[in-house]
Amino acid sequence: MVHLVVLLTKGIRLCDPLFLRWMYLVEHYMKILKSNIKNPHRLEAYIVERCIVEEVIEFCICYMSAIKSVGVSKSRHEGRCKGKGTRGVTVKSMEVQSYLSTHQDILKKKNPRINKKWITNEHNKTL
Repeated sequence: MVHLVVLLTKGIRLCDPLFLRWMYLVEHYMKILKSNIKNPHRLEAYIVERCIVEEVIEFCICYMSAIKSVGVSKSRHEGRCKGKGTRGVTVKSMEVQSYLSTHQDILKKKNPRINKKWITNEHNKTL
């Protein structure tokens, strides 16, 4: 493998850029084209046919991406809020405030020796 490095550096010095002279990309594409062949007697016809099919599929995918599908129902979760809900609206509401304070009082009566932080956490979990 040392000779390959020597040849590559010599090639870079002699004629820039080297990547234009590499055949790897062409060989890789020919491998893809040859993998599509089913009948070895008509190579060119099958390669052309497969290329046309791929182009038609790509065109249809781009064309039909904006069209609404028929028969596939829309997800019931689409358009809804994602993530966890906040309790800000219920806490700020005046009608709910009495229920919140009652719930905290009940927790304090059941657990008189526990600190205020635990009661607040338990209140948020069980409410």
